[in-house]
Amino acid sequence: MLVLTNCLSDTPDEGCVKVASSLVNRMKQLDASIQVASYERTSRLADRHLQVNKLLLTPQVAALAWKHRKSLLYIPFPARAISNALRTLVLSLFSGRRVRVLITMQAPETGLTRFLYRLSGASFVLLSQRATDFYANLVGADKARYLHTGVDLDRFCPVTEEKRRALKQSYGLDPDRKVVLHAGHMKKGRNIEQLLKIDPAHQVLLVTSTLTQADQDVALREQLASAPNIRIIDTYVPHIEELFQLADAYFFPVQDSSHCIDMPLSCLEAAACNLPIVTTRFGAMQEFEGKEGFLFFDSFSPEAIDAALNKAMSLDVNTRDAVVAYDWMPAAHDLISTVTDK
Repeated sequence: MLVLTNCLSDTPDEGCVKVASSLVNRMKQLDASIQVASYERTSRLADRHLQVNKLLLTPQVAALAWKHRKSLLYIPFPARAISNALRTLVLSLFSGRRVRVLITMQAPETGLTRFLYRLSGASFVLLSQRATDFYANLVGADKARYLHTGVDLDRFCPVTEEKRRALKQSYGLDPDRKVVLHAGHMKKGRNIEQLLKIDPAHQVLLVTSTLTQADQDVALREQLASAPNIRIIDTYVPHIEELFQLADAYFFPVQDSSHCIDMPLSCLEAAACNLPIVTTRFGAMQEFEGKEGFLFFDSFSPEAIDAALNKAMSLDVNTRDAVVAYDWMPAAHDLISTVTDK
């Protein structure tokens, strides 16, 4: 089996990169014969790094795709829909129309990209039911599979109240005040300016990706940093699970599908730590509606946000049960079976 990807990093603190790195790492643990070829980005998980052009039209890619035509998985970094559609078509032609593509973020599709995907004959692995339904209608139900992933349930786990207080202190937070957490990009498209509306009585912890620091919205960062109750962490945190374990609630205000992968990993990680989740109906999050501890809101008024957070933090919840099926390891096993079942 060959995994071809430009979506790997040794510091995977961004959604799509974390999906690729986490799954590839576990797939190689399950099957040491799996080969990984990277391009553009790379990491220790890659067995080889390829020098390619924008469309992957190189003899080396062609030879690899044909050699592994019965078990080829392509994991592209989110890009313009037309670009990934063209690359998918190229890989499909190289592999005898047998490539499988893991799509982490559903980009707005045009008539041309839909035509290219149909022409490619590729099969798709998706991270939300909505995306799976979309591709099933596009290429056929037998070529669209929903992969439930991804959270490390061993790493992200609940802690005692005593441990929560100790973690707050160790990160310089007041252990007697509630902490509302959000992790994601420092971009307007993430809608994180809504953090400014959270009751100043609560401490707000914003953890941003180091991978996209060069693209961050500087004005937005200054605005958020000026709020007395908001703390920003924009350096790589090796034990990021501790930031979820010290929090009292997770707040997810994202609405724009072009600024987050279909399954927000941070929401899964928060739930695995048994935090109540206050969220929009973004992507796969709507699949948790009605589950214990998941609170949805439609208004971004300060009053609505305050009411949702206060209600969430007053509940005795067990959100972890809702995400048990999303652990990385069984997902990696399922993905291997999907790619090699041809």
